[in-house]
Amino acid sequence: LCMTLTGQSVVAMMKELETQGAREGLQEVGWDFGQGTISGLSPEQGEGLLSCHPYFENLENEANQQFKQELRDQFGEDAFINFITGTAFAQIQLFQKAAEEAGSTDVGDITDKMSDVTVEDSPLGRDISYVPDQQTVHASWIGRANADMKYAPVGQLPAAMPEDMCEEF
Repeated sequence: LCMTLTGQSVVAMMKELETQGAREGLQEVGWDFGQGTISGLSPEQGEGLLSCHPYFENLENEANQQFKQELRDQFGEDAFINFITGTAFAQIQLFQKAAEEAGSTDVGDITDKMSDVTVEDSPLGRDISYVPDQQTVHASWIGRANADMKYAPVGQLPAAMPEDMCEEF
């Protein structure tokens, strides 16, 4: 079952599937179902759900472990970490590296350097870079919700740029 729901509709749908006994033999796939959204589900209601994000808290790489520790040191053990948190931090790393290479904090100088830099040690667990049309390029992870309602990575989709027809937008 491929679901494009957002917000609390996800929780309502997953709870109803469990209540109706409809989860057996069904693989639920939720595009962009954030960890915060599914945190309201019990393991019976959400375990096994697949979703796709550029970042999961459970990615096992040194940069991610350091990122999570620093975040918790600053905001406490209950600091909320989701698919946006790690991705946003990786973007900051990209801008920081461009500013360092530009030797300036001028927006034009940083913009000129953006397409020349790559961050190799981001919490995303792989290289990220920037292309001149203001998009970052990185792969996405496929994760399966575990009993703690956190996603465990089970696969990865390669980075892909939009087709040429998107250029006019």
